[in-house]
Amino acid sequence: MNSSPLVEQTPDYEIYGIIDQQVYKTDSESISAFLRGGYAPSQMNVVEPYLDGGVNLTGIVPGRDKDVFCFAASRTWISGAFDQFNQAINGAAHSTEETVVEATYRAQITPWWTLQPDIQYIIQPGATTIAHNALILGARSSIQF
Repeated sequence: MNSSPLVEQTPDYEIYGIIDQQVYKTDSESISAFLRGGYAPSQMNVVEPYLDGGVNLTGIVPGRDKDVFCFAASRTWISGAFDQFNQAINGAAHSTEETVVEATYRAQITPWWTLQPDIQYIIQPGATTIAHNALILGARSSIQF
């Protein structure tokens, strides 16, 4: 017997949309903005609605035309049915939503190598009310041949 309030039903579905638009451009600089959102039925999915958006600034540092600075934020809401189940069966803390704010800078070091430091601040990690907010520092490096 399945004690989960989440309904096992097929087909399941999600509705989502993406807007990604360049809003400014010169010979060496550009600004683009994006917005993404999605929704899935709460009785069948852990994540109900989701929304994120941000701005990419390319070439804003003089002489660094291929570098990109990005600022973004996202918000994820947890299904009430999943939250109730998780509390009742697993003794988990109340889950509501998680918010992430991020800033990153991708530097084109050579034509074949990029280095991208990243900072994220997560509010309610794991969407639980007992988790402490978290600061994440990271870096990504990419080599293309």
